Amino acid sequence: MASSDATQRAVLAGLSCGIGLAAPVVMYAATLPFSSVNETVVAGAVPFAVGAVAGVYAARGIRVFD
Repeated sequence: MASSDATQRAVLAGLSCGIGLAAPVVMYAATLPFSSVNETVVAGAVPFAVGAVAGVYAARGIRVFD
């Protein structure tokens, strides 16, 4: 039972990280043809991705996924 719970927590953390990293990449790719919009996305994408990953590790540290 404990193994099942650990696996579920790992899957949730992996999905959260994956979505947090994939969203900025998709936004970047979608706005490549539009230079001014793309500059805005680039300025916000890195902090968003870093915050998403940090949030998952912080949530893991305070045992949100338990």
